Amino acid sequence: MTNYNEIIGELQKRKVQLEASIAIANKKIEKLPEGKLRISYCRGNPQYYKIIDSADTHGKYIKKSDFKIAQELAQKDYLKKIINVAQEELTIVKRAIGAGANFPKTKEDNQGIITPEAVYDSLKKERKILVSPLLISDDEYARRWSEEQFRISTYKPEEKIYTTRRDEMVRSKSEMVIADMYFEIGVPYRYECELRLKSGVIKYPDFTLLNKRTREVIYHEHLGRMDDEKYRKKNLRKIEEYRRNGIFVGKNLILTFEEDGCPFNIREFEKSIREII
Repeated sequence: MTNYNEIIGELQKRKVQLEASIAIANKKIEKLPEGKLRISYCRGNPQYYKIIDSADTHGKYIKKSDFKIAQELAQKDYLKKIINVAQEELTIVKRAIGAGANFPKTKEDNQGIITPEAVYDSLKKERKILVSPLLISDDEYARRWSEEQFRISTYKPEEKIYTTRRDEMVRSKSEMVIADMYFEIGVPYRYECELRLKSGVIKYPDFTLLNKRTREVIYHEHLGRMDDEKYRKKNLRKIEEYRRNGIFVGKNLILTFEEDGCPFNIREFEKSIREII
């Protein structure tokens, strides 16, 4: 159970983050044009209007050549929503710090509460394409991370003979089972993604994972032939190289093993992953 000091500490961190976000948003708004954006549709296509006077419900049509104005006004509207929502949460956080009250912990308690990170998610897609988010939710962060391009290992592609549920080709049945498990429980992952170590050496960990809650990257190496001495020594050297480059077992490196007579237990591993990520 989280103690009082930890709760207050987290609230203080959140207070600083909210105040900084409000300050940044206000500073950005100063550089944007006056007015706000109205979007209407003509034959299914969005049309943009600039409203200066609050009494004017129609606004002035924004030409395609002035599309940047629509972007800037949409960005301004978005930033104003960030400020309003952040101010509301900041008031609650300050009150909680002052009173020593616990912040809601359950989903039920949080129903109806919107955070600044959720503002972008709440926008219609027509507005999303116009704005550059200042803050994003963990789900949005994970979606963007998953869509990033990355270099995959080209080593012996003919050895990739197993197909995952994401239609990826992997080298072993165990790797297929692991990949499908990550997919099933919603852990974003990349298979054999290029990793450039601080030393400049390039490695391709079996799995590169994203912890959605902390937004930290974790690496997972599955050592499936530990009864092979040459294979074992090669991977022990790899683990040592990881350590020298700031990647540590139990912190940002997961290791799983198997050998003849000692199969990999995916059920037990899934329990561990659910605790870690």
